[in-house]
Amino acid sequence: MQATTNTHHYIEHLGVKALKSTHPEVRKIKRKQSGHSAHGNKNWRSSFVLMDYLNTYPPKSSAKVLDIGCGWGLIAIFMAKKFQAQVTGMDIDDSVAPYLSLQAQINACNVPFQQRDFKSLKTTELNVYDYLIGADICFWDEMTQPLLQLIAKARKGGVN
Repeated sequence: MQATTNTHHYIEHLGVKALKSTHPEVRKIKRKQSGHSAHGNKNWRSSFVLMDYLNTYPPKSSAKVLDIGCGWGLIAIFMAKKFQAQVTGMDIDDSVAPYLSLQAQINACNVPFQQRDFKSLKTTELNVYDYLIGADICFWDEMTQPLLQLIAKARKGGVN
């Protein structure tokens, strides 16, 4: 396992810099925004767990990946950097987009963003992806059934 570096403004884990809320650019974004609609206010610890899992059980290289509920995009950035994946970040909360953009820029990678609800995804949209990933996305009881339906659609479309 690779060591984790903890600095004043970011944590570096598995070669990815995860910004803290103390980072000056993060603070600028927070001052400009009025709030978040779906808990997209930081890098969640579950992202580090998923990074460890993917580091141990890697996906195929250069895969097309959809990161649902991407938040600040830590998993998407890890997939892009470590596995040369073509990752799209998707979140219902459009206020996460500037954080994802900043974090991707600091990590020298590109992760396009889509603001939408995962309930709106159709099987034909999902079947262009090799993998559907997400960390810390089922935090309300009412999200369970839509998430299970999304997974069923993705599997029907041949997504891992």
